Amino acid sequence: MACRVTWRGNAFSGPGFFNFDAAAFRRVSIRERMGLEFRLEAFSVTNTPQFSNPNTDITNNSFGKIKGVDGGNRSLEMGLRFYF
Repeated sequence: MACRVTWRGNAFSGPGFFNFDAAAFRRVSIRERMGLEFRLEAFSVTNTPQFSNPNTDITNNSFGKIKGVDGGNRSLEMGLRFYF
């Protein structure tokens, strides 16, 4: 008895991806044509883990399991800009 199996490409998809970035800035005039800009940027504000795709090797014991986390942690960036 022969068994035929067809394996469609991309049959498994990983978990969804969620990312939320934010930025805020404030401009302060020093003179008519000069000023400062204070800037704060936040990346991955909610610090949500981004899980990697499941293992698709059918001969592996961890088939279908998610073994890792992709992406970085929350990070903040501050800047000061002088314009003229």
